[in-house]
Amino acid sequence: MKATHDRGLAFRVLDSTKVLLTGHSRIRINCCGMADLIGPEIADISTYHQEDIISFGRLMISLCCRTANPGSNYPKALDFIGRTYSLELKNALQFLVTPQLHPTHGSPKIIGQIFDFIGGRLLDEMDSIQLRSDSLESQLACELENGRLVRLLSKFGFINERPEFAHDFRWSETGDKYIVKLFRDFVFHSVDPNGHPVISLTHVLTHLNKLDSGSEEKLMLVSRDEQSCLVVSYKEVKRCVEAAFRELAIGPSAGTVF
Repeated sequence: MKATHDRGLAFRVLDSTKVLLTGHSRIRINCCGMADLIGPEIADISTYHQEDIISFGRLMISLCCRTANPGSNYPKALDFIGRTYSLELKNALQFLVTPQLHPTHGSPKIIGQIFDFIGGRLLDEMDSIQLRSDSLESQLACELENGRLVRLLSKFGFINERPEFAHDFRWSETGDKYIVKLFRDFVFHSVDPNGHPVISLTHVLTHLNKLDSGSEEKLMLVSRDEQSCLVVSYKEVKRCVEAAFRELAIGPSAGTVF
């Protein structure tokens, strides 16, 4: 409402049927300006602002009293609000529904004056907003992390065990592709000293993150028959993955590249 009034506009249709709940603690006002289209303008904008403020107060009283039509007995409604809610809310609503005593004299009420009554609550609201923002940022960081790993795993899927490429049936078993295959086995097919499969998400994420960052740390890759052993860095393995994927991407039947 403050943003609307500051731009020299007015709602003129503010009631419970025009309030839309669009998300968590987010509302929208529908049909704004509709009265300007269907009816002639018979008053100055200041008068419409005063009507908006009173309509807002009536709407809040309806919500507090849990009734669609609290009637015109506002003192009784305010007394109930004072006993049920905070004194700040009661004073704010009393300010909203009280008409301007001298419409042609003195300064008219403005919606910004409501902050004088609820100023003590604004810091709590701002703190809640900051906490929600931090939560959303944390969730976004997790999704970004997931996106990086999915992209990396997708490249493994394109490269490993490919039956044929460019008429070469051993393409995935030679050169850089063989190192990629050994790294895949190291991450997903490792076994413990007792010969049991290592089913650890921490193990997988740790090595995939090191690969994605191109760490200089060395690791030992052993073939399935244990006849060959390679000591390489994560950075070198990443270079092999990128080279093999690039070879696929620029091949004769290259499709969409991400």
